[in-house]
Amino acid sequence: MKPKNCRVGDFRRDQEEKYRAGPKVCEGVFDIFLKKSDEVDCPHLLTLIRCLSMLTRVLSVALFLAPLAATAATPPSVTLHGARFSTEFATSDAQRERGLMFRTELKPDQSMLFIFPDSQPRAFWMKNTLIPLDILYFDGARKLVAMQLNAQPCKADPCAIYPSDGRDAAYVLEVAAGTAGRLGLKLGETLAIEGAPPSR
Repeated sequence: MKPKNCRVGDFRRDQEEKYRAGPKVCEGVFDIFLKKSDEVDCPHLLTLIRCLSMLTRVLSVALFLAPLAATAATPPSVTLHGARFSTEFATSDAQRERGLMFRTELKPDQSMLFIFPDSQPRAFWMKNTLIPLDILYFDGARKLVAMQLNAQPCKADPCAIYPSDGRDAAYVLEVAAGTAGRLGLKLGETLAIEGAPPSR
């Protein structure tokens, strides 16, 4: 197949016009080149070039957005000592203050991850928390630095305080009581986070 009556100047003028082919312009243009014809006129050839250029741009954008969409679709989770837990991120003051208060159940594979904007000694309490918890403190590198195990529910003051034993913590993970013992957790364990949590 060869273009008929198509000169270099035609392509140059086409570029100078900066014509952007839309979907309707491209409708049926590829069918022309599938026909058994030895020649094709210049306008059709130029249209094909524009359509191919548009298709290339669309594919480039799609390839760029695909990983972002996959990340966004990943449900939040954490992995500790080989065990994976679905999780809820508590990143705002209000979310961290409420935590797991008033929840009546936390399944063995569920958790809540508190994410703080800085790393410093932390302390949690169990006021209005209805289920016993293991409270795990992690530093800025997500290394386990302190554990408060089997923290008991408290419905009224005074409620016990469960500190990070003076160790700096930037992440605190709450899981069902008994989880740390079941997994055999030790200080220094690394916490892996999935689901693109907000940056500290």
